[in-house]
Amino acid sequence: SSTQPCNLHRQTLAVEWPYCDSVTFNLGTVIGCHLSNRSIHQLLLFFSPTPNSDYGFERQSDGGCTAAFWFVPSSVSRDCTTGDSFLNTTGYRKALSNNCTAGTLGKYRLRRQRCPHQAPRGLQLVTSEGTLTATLGDNVTFLVFLEEGDGSTTSITVDFGDGTAISYANISSIEDGVKHTYSKVGIYQVAAMALNSLGSESVLLYLHVTCTLEQVQLSAPSVVVRNKAVSLSTVLKPSYVGTVTYYWWFNNHTEPVVTLVGGMSFTFYKEGTHTVTVQVSVGNTVLQDKITVAVYEYFRSHVLAFSSNLDAFNPGVAEWRQDISRVVKDSMIQVTGINGEQLLVSVLPGLPTAAELCLLPEKRSTEGTMNRKGTHLEQVMSPLVDTSESGHNGAAVIMLVSVVFVGLAVFVIYKFKR
Repeated sequence: SSTQPCNLHRQTLAVEWPYCDSVTFNLGTVIGCHLSNRSIHQLLLFFSPTPNSDYGFERQSDGGCTAAFWFVPSSVSRDCTTGDSFLNTTGYRKALSNNCTAGTLGKYRLRRQRCPHQAPRGLQLVTSEGTLTATLGDNVTFLVFLEEGDGSTTSITVDFGDGTAISYANISSIEDGVKHTYSKVGIYQVAAMALNSLGSESVLLYLHVTCTLEQVQLSAPSVVVRNKAVSLSTVLKPSYVGTVTYYWWFNNHTEPVVTLVGGMSFTFYKEGTHTVTVQVSVGNTVLQDKITVAVYEYFRSHVLAFSSNLDAFNPGVAEWRQDISRVVKDSMIQVTGINGEQLLVSVLPGLPTAAELCLLPEKRSTEGTMNRKGTHLEQVMSPLVDTSESGHNGAAVIMLVSVVFVGLAVFVIYKFKR
């Protein structure tokens, strides 16, 4: 009912026209806005579907209305310059209505008051995109907002966190934002400070600057022993792209293992073939790589080394390593006569070019049987064994095929496939 305080909320278009000398309230659908020239403008009213208090006020148990804890009735726009005056509706600046009229209507009428000199309050710092990430080399626009304080006399300083900062005499100078470009990837602490003669306020923002991730490469042994931890690692291109999150997926598990570093240890408890997938997330980019790991109860392996001349033909891509592995495996089968299903050759990433040769157990074979075949393999290749301890932690290093045969042959294969 219209006789009770906090009655049906009526909001008017006068929210955009706070220039009335006085306001005439009617219980109908129009009110009169009295200007200095005594003309009256008819303004339509909009009715809320539910009873409520005016903006910023709450109904109390006694039926009256008081300001909510978050509402400051005396707040003034930062555009109110010291020495000027403004029309203060004491809480009804956003909605002119006949709410809370139980003996208090006069209290909330428009009043002309002088703009107070205030310390800065409610300083906010955001990016124009509303995100906390940026791409290396792109312009980043920072927006600075001040809820309270004299905008004309409050200076603003923005520190971009990379050793550069910029100051403005007043906040009106940066209404379109402050642009900056970062030259290195990383996490930057961006700070803004508002300052006038009555005080200051600061705010921080942590910005993640990244560059575009081009390639991710997952590295792990191709064959591992059951119940023994194995190391998994990744190589990114470019090597440093900023803040990176790694998602590790094992077989068909529905939940990944999440890390902030590009390596981890994992133990396989079942024999067989297992798939490992790593997804690398940088900014808005997600790339992945996948490998297959064979798990056995036991197996034998050798580290294989090539002449250093082969390094000149190594482009550092997975396809090239796969080609080398196939050529080496075929050569080993021809030399030793061992079943191809028992040999697994994997060229390792990086330089110098090296590979791992694994002798896998046959189905229904015993460890003793595999040892005999492994001994035969070493005897056949004994003229090629280098017993020196150089570059491979003392492991047996087998000098396979000449650079002329393997290097040129595989290089031609790789070029032809491309």
